[in-house]
Amino acid sequence: MAIRCLLHKNKLKELKSWLSSQDLEWREGQGPYQLMQIRKPRLDGWDVIYERNDMKEHVTVVEPLIPLVRRFISESQHGR
Repeated sequence: MAIRCLLHKNKLKELKSWLSSQDLEWREGQGPYQLMQIRKPRLDGWDVIYERNDMKEHVTVVEPLIPLVRRFISESQHGR
């Protein structure tokens, strides 16, 4: 299951910086709907954050990335 309103599109640049500071790999997405791909530790392959057609201001976060994105949001809100 994916969450479609967890992350605002204008936070992607901050997310990329945060991932790099956490020593997590990320790369640009492939194709018209992938915005970026993230490799989590101990997982094979890459998980994707997708662009949405119906609500351009938010992105779709796939289930394996939800805890990671929630941690990013929490740390961003608390200034860590």
